[in-house]
Amino acid sequence: MFSEELAILDRNTAKYMMDEMQSAIDGMQETIDDMQGTIDQQQSKLKEQESAINKLQQESIHKTLRILRNLKIPETKIIKQITAQYQIEEEQVRQLL
Repeated sequence: MFSEELAILDRNTAKYMMDEMQSAIDGMQETIDDMQGTIDQQQSKLKEQESAINKLQQESIHKTLRILRNLKIPETKIIKQITAQYQIEEEQVRQLL
């Protein structure tokens, strides 16, 4: 009879420990989910900012091209100037010309 009560106590203890571990796991999963939501929001904002920066850079390049053309600067010098100033490839500049 005493050993039967010990077996019941052992089962109850094991179940309690498993419940506690599951509760801890669930709490960790909630934290992970919250962090993932924050990461997703930050990535979305970053993409928006990158897009805005790219748009501003393109506008700036176009304005610089206009100025350099109005100054009657040769195309080869314009390409060198734009590639150096905006750190872009020569092929990208040629596409804009």
